[in-house]
Amino acid sequence: MAYLGNTPAVGAFRKMDSIQSSFDGSTTQFSITVGGSAYAPANQNAIIAVLDGATLQPGTEFSTTGATFSFVTAPTNGQTFFALFLGDVLDSGIPTDNTVSNAKLVDATISSSKFSTQAKGKILADSIVFGV
Repeated sequence: MAYLGNTPAVGAFRKMDSIQSSFDGSTTQFSITVGGSAYAPANQNAIIAVLDGATLQPGTEFSTTGATFSFVTAPTNGQTFFALFLGDVLDSGIPTDNTVSNAKLVDATISSSKFSTQAKGKILADSIVFGV
């Protein structure tokens, strides 16, 4: 199946590279890298972040913007930390334009009012009859 934009990589679980050596009690923002490359998680709610054995609440105790991880309270030297990204997010709630085929439609579910005048003329010219 062809995609507009990036092809979804569903289920790609990743672990954030260690940042705890940079903890100094005043820095709150850290670059997110995975395997040495910048990584921008699609959704902070799909991250498990653990600081000194305590799970942090997304949006309350940490946030992400692009490839930046931000703590609300700066971690101190010696604290342990890891973050897991729980797969890439694929929201299929609204299909992208030009991605739904006839095979995906339930028979008689689209009324003629959804077609343009030009499309109706083409349908009639091709002698195709459909339900209203």
